[in-house]
Amino acid sequence: MVYNLVKNLPHKEFHLIGRYWDQYEKFNELSKLPNFHYYDNRPYEEYPSLYEKIDIFISPSTLEGGPVPVLEAMLSNCVPIASKTGFCPDIIEHGKNGFLFDIDANYKEVIQLIEKADDLKADIRKTAIPFSWENCSQKIDELFSNL
Repeated sequence: MVYNLVKNLPHKEFHLIGRYWDQYEKFNELSKLPNFHYYDNRPYEEYPSLYEKIDIFISPSTLEGGPVPVLEAMLSNCVPIASKTGFCPDIIEHGKNGFLFDIDANYKEVIQLIEKADDLKADIRKTAIPFSWENCSQKIDELFSNL
């Protein structure tokens, strides 16, 4: 998915954050594309400045727990485009504060969502605030204290 998006959207800049992507079988091809930038093993303190470089955050995960990176991006006011994994469907309202796609979606479907994200006018950060650690822990505490 990542390779096909970068290759087929040469007018868009892609910033990939994360470890071990250099082990990806097409990494050499990917890294030669002029619209691709890779940030390997950066300290967490650098993440806000990395998120500042982007307007749209794409998470094509096939398995997602948190989704902490999606929330980080949303708190940076980036439009999230994420696969329907983990808690992504709980925090992203399709078409309102981001977009969701099926895990087995074709990259062409995701390209259409990227085009829609360019036109989305929403305060994404505001929609992510309720999912702060403090708010989530308070909700969990309320659930357990009511037992």
